[in-house]
Amino acid sequence: MDYLKVEDLYFTYEKNKKCVLCGLNLAINRSGIYVLLGRNGSGKTTLLKVLIKYLLPQKGTVFIEGEDLSKISLPELSKKVSFLESEIPYIPLTVSEILSWGMFPYKKHFDAREVSKELNLSGLLSENFNNLSTGEKKRVLLGRLFVQKAKIVLIDEPFNFLDPYYKLEIAQMLKVLSKDRVVIITTHDLGVAANLGIEVFLIHQGKIFARKTPDDLFSGNELYEVFGINKKLKEEFVRFYKLG
Repeated sequence: MDYLKVEDLYFTYEKNKKCVLCGLNLAINRSGIYVLLGRNGSGKTTLLKVLIKYLLPQKGTVFIEGEDLSKISLPELSKKVSFLESEIPYIPLTVSEILSWGMFPYKKHFDAREVSKELNLSGLLSENFNNLSTGEKKRVLLGRLFVQKAKIVLIDEPFNFLDPYYKLEIAQMLKVLSKDRVVIITTHDLGVAANLGIEVFLIHQGKIFARKTPDDLFSGNELYEVFGINKKLKEEFVRFYKLG
């Protein structure tokens, strides 16, 4: 059974405007990290928002663990799919309280101390979230996804504004998170796509243009077309990314 299946998905933000998602198809049937790679405005974030029912498509069907997304209630969906947006919100709560949010779909009491040890967050539990560094905030918000236990995890641009240390921290957390879950992240960063995950989906003109592994990401011409790299820029592109 597929964790996630998307069939002929269309979405536009305004009637009669150009589609953002234009007959997109996608299927994922095993756990791991998957990367949605494309230019700014290519539809990556839009797709994630459709998958959490924040946006409703004009056409197409999405199946979550074999069930039609349109028939899944929001409370039930929160047990199946979790989402982390790219922007870090202002949250006037402690780290412990934010981790506890992950249990909200289950209406159960939660003791944050156990998971905080696993995620190396014990020293932050009583801290005000808004007083943390950007890297620490990202780790805490990822911790909430661990607690939520959804089998499909959607994360928009997880590495934005992070220094190398915290990029490595977040990458390690994502690898642990993906051991028994599907983790889908968006990025336009080729380094992230080439070094993380088991498959890269190149999104272009509202569709999945190509499916690549990190090992063959730079082979062929798909990447050049997706990012608009013409012949004049190709030599510089190859030099910049040390592909020669």
